[in-house]
Amino acid sequence: DFTKQAAFIKAIKDSEFPDKKPILVGHSLGGSIIPKVLMDYPDSFAGMVVVAGTIDPSLGDPRWYNFLGNTILVKWLISEELQKSNDEIMSLRQNLEEMNQSWKDIYHPVSVIQGTADMLVSPKNAKFAKDSLSHLGDLLEVKEIKDGNHFLIWDNKKSIEESLLRIKNLI
Repeated sequence: DFTKQAAFIKAIKDSEFPDKKPILVGHSLGGSIIPKVLMDYPDSFAGMVVVAGTIDPSLGDPRWYNFLGNTILVKWLISEELQKSNDEIMSLRQNLEEMNQSWKDIYHPVSVIQGTADMLVSPKNAKFAKDSLSHLGDLLEVKEIKDGNHFLIWDNKKSIEESLLRIKNLI
């Protein structure tokens, strides 16, 4: 439930940085969740960097292996952590659809970084960001990393650092 996740992130922010407006950074599922945080708590955060996150509801359907992982037999065989991870993916599209009308309410600087060769999160999410956040104008940056895979957070740290500095300079 992205609403609960957003509230949890906000509570941590309020506990650790009560007088600051941090920049949200999320990779993979975290990149899918942080827009909800910014939508629900716009006055508490300064912007966000989405790294290889599914944000387009039409691209949020579970894959064949998620359905397999959702069976009783496989749940019995895999760890509790993998079960929870799979459960999150099973509800991804519904969470994204619930957020779909609120993209227009984001008015903070945003960077979306997506690899063109990502096999886990569709590179088409970059187009969704451009379309859904076009109202931001120069506050929006979409980086499509040529031949970049899903693990940009480790393989392309420089792009993430540059995006963070860009947002810092805008706020």
